[in-house]
Amino acid sequence: MASLMHLQVTLTYKAQICQQKLMLLLEQTPQHLLVGAL
Repeated sequence: MASLMHLQVTLTYKAQICQQKLMLLLEQTPQHLLVGAL
């Protein structure tokens, strides 16, 4: 049970990191597209 809890925590932690990276990419992408359009 302890290992299962640890696995769940690890997956949640990695998921949060991935989500943060996606948010950063989404924030940066429109700026690059705007610069490219200009």
